[in-house]
Amino acid sequence: MNSGAMFGNLDRYASYDYWKAHPRVFFQTPEGMGEYRIAAVLKADVSMFDFQQASFHSPKELEAYAAQAKALSLFETGVAGAGFETTLTLVTCSYEWKEARNILVAVKAEPER
Repeated sequence: MNSGAMFGNLDRYASYDYWKAHPRVFFQTPEGMGEYRIAAVLKADVSMFDFQQASFHSPKELEAYAAQAKALSLFETGVAGAGFETTLTLVTCSYEWKEARNILVAVKAEPER
C-alpha cells in the first residue's frame, strides 16, 4: 500500500544503518515464532530476481537463489545464504521504476544451544 500501512518498514531496510539496528525478522505461524537473519536486501523486479519462487527441488537450487539475492543486495550483511534449509523472502512494492520491489531474503536462525 502506498500509505506504508502494510509492510511499511521493509523499505527502510534499504538503509545500511536501519538494517544494522534491525538485522533479524520474526515470523509467526500456528506452530510458533521463527527467527530469521537477513541475508540480503535488494530492490529488483521479477525479471531480475525470481522472488515469487516458493519451493526448491534441491539444496543447490536454494543455495543458487540465496547467492543471486546476495549478488544483487544493496550491501553485504555478512549472513551466508548457503547451507540453510529454510529461507524467508519478504516482498513489498517499491517505486523507483515500474514493477520495482523491496525484497528481504532471510535465513532461519540456528537455535541457541
